[in-house]
Amino acid sequence: MRASSLVAVLLFLNGCVSFYTSYSKTTDKFISAKSESCDFKIQTTLPDPKQFEEIGVVNGCSVVNDINDYKNGIRDKVCKASGDLVVGQIYSNGVYCIGTVFSMIK
Repeated sequence: MRASSLVAVLLFLNGCVSFYTSYSKTTDKFISAKSESCDFKIQTTLPDPKQFEEIGVVNGCSVVNDINDYKNGIRDKVCKASGDLVVGQIYSNGVYCIGTVFSMIK
């Protein structure tokens, strides 16, 4: 069995696909973190600037083209940043790699 096949089988059996993520803040505003299990939306179009403001960027490519895996993989960074919405960039192979994090304007 080739190494790549073995890795795919192990990931499948594990039932969880993880990937490395990093977060870069793009605002000087202090925003309190949300709980680690917070909920947020993911979309591929920019939100209304009257309702949302950009607060950061999360980097990290999902291994598969499943939005739920991507959401779970970036959840800790988005929740710590107090994000309400992520605008994800989908690469040609169907995976999400960069997400701009937005907070709802209150």
